[in-house]
Amino acid sequence: MDKMLSYTGVMAAVLIYINMFFAFTNSNQGLSYPMWIQILLLVGFLAALLDSVQRKAYFFCFLFVAAFVLVVISIIQSV
Repeated sequence: MDKMLSYTGVMAAVLIYINMFFAFTNSNQGLSYPMWIQILLLVGFLAALLDSVQRKAYFFCFLFVAAFVLVVISIIQSV
């Protein structure tokens, strides 16, 4: 039962990230936050990614890499 819930959570996160990626690229808009908040998000996700790599928490590595990529795409679209 626990594995089913974790797999469902992973699939939901993957679908949300894919949807956000295509929404960013199709609309040529990023997140609707000011640039300084996006840069803080980028730094925060990078720090969390490095921490999860050190702890070998690969599920969180995937989530933080996906979030990092989405924020980078948002920054590129905003410029």
